[in-house]
Amino acid sequence: MMKKLFILLPILVVFICTYSVCAKTDDAPLGIKFFEGTLNEALAKSAKENKPLFLDVVTSWCGYCKKMKQNIFIDKEVATYFNKNFICIEIDAEHGDGRTIAKKYGVSSYPTFIIINKNEKPILTTEGYLDAKDFLKMGKEAMKYFK
Repeated sequence: MMKKLFILLPILVVFICTYSVCAKTDDAPLGIKFFEGTLNEALAKSAKENKPLFLDVVTSWCGYCKKMKQNIFIDKEVATYFNKNFICIEIDAEHGDGRTIAKKYGVSSYPTFIIINKNEKPILTTEGYLDAKDFLKMGKEAMKYFK
């Protein structure tokens, strides 16, 4: 019994140490960080930080909205760029204030991405699923018009 313990104990220690090092994710973004609050609060934060507002207008039934979350918003390069340069907020176009917001910006398909300046004017609007390269390109293009 003691012999088995001496063999298993080092293996267990190595496993625990390896897991704790690998599980550390403080320096890696876990995806785009979406602001939790109202559009007005996000606009105030946008103005305060002098960053454009990125609106991700979605619905609960939208398959491409879900694919964007699963595949694109977690991309390290995309997340790093959007978290650094934008205040991001997700708007459900079918619930609460989302209906009014979707109507205000003429949203008719999902997902719709709208980048807004501090005066609530759209800088750029794009619809549909985008791969990481095109999504990043959209964000960089919008930044050219935000000053």
